[in-house]
Amino acid sequence: MADKPAPSSNPIASKALVISQFQRRLRENIKSLNDNFQNIVSLAKVNTEERAHNSSNSIGKMSEYETVRSEMMARAALIVRACDELQKLTTDIKEFLFLNDFEYLSRTIKEAERKALEIQRVHRARLLEFRTDLVSLSQDIDRELLDDFYLKD
Repeated sequence: MADKPAPSSNPIASKALVISQFQRRLRENIKSLNDNFQNIVSLAKVNTEERAHNSSNSIGKMSEYETVRSEMMARAALIVRACDELQKLTTDIKEFLFLNDFEYLSRTIKEAERKALEIQRVHRARLLEFRTDLVSLSQDIDRELLDDFYLKD
């Protein structure tokens, strides 16, 4: 696509260029939406002139109707195209933010590491408690076995 910039040696300049292209694309698509919508609304207005209604020329009326209808369809197609371009722009912006927001990614990774270490610490403490309980139970069982089942002379 012609909208994507060539890689630059200066990442700040390339980011600024990409952002300005995003802004330009947004302005163009919004302008296209507004212009085409206004033209459709203006074409939908009924002609209130007396001579337009009194004319007995039905061929002229039909040709005017078909012309207006065709122009409205073309304008509607341009609106759909502008909406598709806005969706593509949204996807490009999300991709740009995801790929270039390293601070957020590193913060998220550090937060996940911190949570994992905290969970690991909690599990180690539990394991130590279980181990201590298991050792004490094992010692109690050994004592009972020795006391109850030890053969005495």
